[in-house]
Amino acid sequence: MSTVEHFETPGEYRQAFDRLLSLSQRQLRIYDQDLLELALDSPRRIEALRQLCLSGSPQRIEILLRDWSTVRDRQPRLMGLLQQFSHVMEIRREEEISEPAMESFVIGDDRLILVRPHRDSWRSLLHLEDPLSARAHMQNFDQLWQRSEGPLAVRQMGL
Repeated sequence: MSTVEHFETPGEYRQAFDRLLSLSQRQLRIYDQDLLELALDSPRRIEALRQLCLSGSPQRIEILLRDWSTVRDRQPRLMGLLQQFSHVMEIRREEEISEPAMESFVIGDDRLILVRPHRDSWRSLLHLEDPLSARAHMQNFDQLWQRSEGPLAVRQMGL
């Protein structure tokens, strides 16, 4: 049975993301501006992503960003995770369009979805066990993914 929860603040939005992440067992798709608002580079979230990568099921993490420079330049934990798990994790950049999308969303296991309809507002909705809502966003994500640039290259650090 589908459940929808409403959120209004940055903290609630991140808690909803944490909940979706903890419930996801095999697949995660993220469509966002630059991941800063999700605070994805935090140690706790990186560990949750690592556990998803190690879950043993056929897992996949796809992240589609409007601007990946923030990830590349200011999110070292996420870049390290990408380097370690490049076989299951990929980050791409959305093709440039005249009017940037205002919506951000996260889809977990094709049945969970966190939607933030407008990037200038923290209002968001978490749909639990709602494959119909997730399916519409998955189709949109897949279309954007196919036209995107990437993947984000991981720079090797060396002496």
